[in-house]
Amino acid sequence: MSCPRWRCATGVFGLVLPFLFLVSESLNASTEISIQNSVCRVVFDPVTLAVTLQSGSHPAILVSAAQTNLGNVAGLERSATGARWSLPERKVSVTLELEGSRLLAHVLAAEPGEFTFPVIAETASARGWILPFFEGVYTP
Repeated sequence: MSCPRWRCATGVFGLVLPFLFLVSESLNASTEISIQNSVCRVVFDPVTLAVTLQSGSHPAILVSAAQTNLGNVAGLERSATGARWSLPERKVSVTLELEGSRLLAHVLAAEPGEFTFPVIAETASARGWILPFFEGVYTP
């Protein structure tokens, strides 16, 4: 093992690591991310949990309005059709995935507590959602 090679590698890591910290800090403020497939496009903000869905040439639908004080985002992973991350201060992990024309949202709490998702604004074009529990649950 020669020192110059390690010094070079350390120099590269020294340049990359501060950039990675800047990227993770940018998720403390609103950051819109999109996922899509051949049918739908979803734009969401992992910091505020604001979510909109657009299918084809139809206007975008507000799935969930923005929230405040959810804390920092950790472990954001994204693919073309899905994303997942956690909100450590709220002890919650969130997964969004597009499956055909459906948006699957999975919210998992590490311990009991209060958490609200989705937040449906009164002015939104949707009046409620049908959730896939039992025979279907209508949520206004």
